[in-house]
Amino acid sequence: MANNVYSIVSLHSGNEDVHTWFKELVENLRYPEDERPQEYEHYKPLHTTFWPDEEDTDTRGWYIDNIGVKWCHIQDAYETEINTCSAWGIPHDFYEKLSEEASKIDENVVFTVTYEDEMPNFFGSSVYYQGEQFDSCEWDSDEYEGQGLCFYWDEDEMGEEEPEDWEASWEDMHLLQHENLQQMLDGLIIDEN
Repeated sequence: MANNVYSIVSLHSGNEDVHTWFKELVENLRYPEDERPQEYEHYKPLHTTFWPDEEDTDTRGWYIDNIGVKWCHIQDAYETEINTCSAWGIPHDFYEKLSEEASKIDENVVFTVTYEDEMPNFFGSSVYYQGEQFDSCEWDSDEYEGQGLCFYWDEDEMGEEEPEDWEASWEDMHLLQHENLQQMLDGLIIDEN
């Protein structure tokens, strides 16, 4: 079974037209309540965003070639973000396509992405600009353990029972992701002309 990877793509900055476009995209991803295939399915398959007329979009091969992972589901969506769950990695190709389409409306649109594997075996953040990935940073377990982050208490490895006041490093992970995003955004030079 594949590890789930949870990611959030956010419309960080853009003009009013691209904000309207993104909001409509999100609205079009929602099933009308009376058309849901299952009671818990609130969102249409991801491939309906930019490839509604292509064939074989429900196959593993198509998803790998066009979305970037073997499967990906929308878990939630808002006016400025889409939350997904995917297999083994992030839907990088989808994020590039999203950025590419939005850049047709506003060439300076910026998307940010944060993601984490469910263990986490890895986590990271990315910035998409002008239709492609501008920068990214990913931390695997060896790297984040070297930074003192710990997500699960292992009595055998730690040599003692879990202390009552021990907390997993989820907040520290999110802080690190957002610090990395800020550094990437600081390196972005946007042409305002």
